[in-house]
Amino acid sequence: PKACLESLWAPWRVEYYHRQAEEGGDFLTAAAQATDDAAHLVVTRRKAAFLLMNKFPYSAGHLMAVPYRKVSEMADLGEAEILELWG
Repeated sequence: PKACLESLWAPWRVEYYHRQAEEGGDFLTAAAQATDDAAHLVVTRRKAAFLLMNKFPYSAGHLMAVPYRKVSEMADLGEAEILELWG
């Protein structure tokens, strides 16, 4: 039903949010700047984006494709970033 799909409740993620609030960290920035990919769950890196495993996934095998550059809208991504994220 549509009502069930409008809000995805994943209670196992609460641990992550509490830890991030306490540490004041941003796991995506930490992963982007890391030299130890395994410790940050980074699967692969490209010039404009990287791929990492989701420590608290919504579903099994969920991966995140992340551009190195932070933008407020996906429309602000450059062509190279788009190609690496969706190519």
